[in-house]
Amino acid sequence: MLSYRGLDAKVRRTTLTFDPAPQQLTTGIAVYDFHLAPGEMRPIFLAVSCDPAQPRPLPFLRGIIAARRELRQSDRHMGVG
Repeated sequence: MLSYRGLDAKVRRTTLTFDPAPQQLTTGIAVYDFHLAPGEMRPIFLAVSCDPAQPRPLPFLRGIIAARRELRQSDRHMGVG
């Protein structure tokens, strides 16, 4: 979490959420140690939130699955598909 007090005396916060979590995280760096085969990929997702009242976001892939599920339920309710 990054925070500062503005000239108006209000504290502002920005939260960074990594998925997957890095092996090392400091105030200035996130370190990942991946060993990849040629052509292999490994996704890293980063969510940035500027509202401290927001709940912690779902991990990216779980969020996509939940969004698809909600869309299918909505389509069924509307008689689509």
